[in-house]
Amino acid sequence: MYDSNPYMPMRSSGYTYSKPTFTLSDYFFFDTNVAPDMLVMLLNRLSHTYLNKAWFRMQLETTDGDYHFSLDPQELKFMYQYRRDKLLMLYIDASTLDGQWVNMRLSFHPLAQGPNGEVEITSHQADDLLQMVHDHIGIRPEERIIPEKMTEQFAFDPETFSIETLTSLFEEISRNFLHRIPPVAFLSTLDSSSYTGLSTYQLERIFPSHEGQVAILSEGITKVVTGQTLSLMFEFCPYDKDPVATLSMNWGDTRKHEAVWHLIRQRLEL
Repeated sequence: MYDSNPYMPMRSSGYTYSKPTFTLSDYFFFDTNVAPDMLVMLLNRLSHTYLNKAWFRMQLETTDGDYHFSLDPQELKFMYQYRRDKLLMLYIDASTLDGQWVNMRLSFHPLAQGPNGEVEITSHQADDLLQMVHDHIGIRPEERIIPEKMTEQFAFDPETFSIETLTSLFEEISRNFLHRIPPVAFLSTLDSSSYTGLSTYQLERIFPSHEGQVAILSEGITKVVTGQTLSLMFEFCPYDKDPVATLSMNWGDTRKHEAVWHLIRQRLEL
């Protein structure tokens, strides 16, 4: 296994390639669920086969704004195991003293459209090196289809509506599915009063004081860095129709969409 110690000089056999080098760049689709062992195996093969055993440097950016520099393979495996839902961007690069270069960017953005991998190679065997990257972590584009935004609408009874049930529901959604991100609520009344950016604590105290006068109540969770959203809106007095609620969810995971929708139906007894 290669050693990614950034303070050690890069190894070079001293061999100078007689063939001219050229640079190519390529975008590709990679499997975001690829095992870290597979990544490490790829880097080992690239290093030993094409880069005179040069050190690979790894840097990781997470969705909560942390940057992890000079990761070694064990640290990468740790991040995959314990912070898998926080991975956003992985940067990998290595170079040799005689000008060979590999630079990769792997995106774990859950809503990213198009190719999520990028590689730049300078080598006299760039095509072979690129093929190795594709063979280890590449997938066909059709396997990376981002699900459409989920929207569901359903009727509810304002007389039996419970703010305590809604609070409990969002606590469970946040804890079990959406990374414990706290929800934020909005409330408007028939007399045109409105409250924005409400925490769960504030909503539980404001709602009872306007009971019977609430026009719209919405509560949602947003992951700012990735743009993932969940919103549940209740229209208590919609114009010329019965009270209706709307669920909108765009989290980039069809199974999670379905699981959250199932939980909402269960908790609200739909």
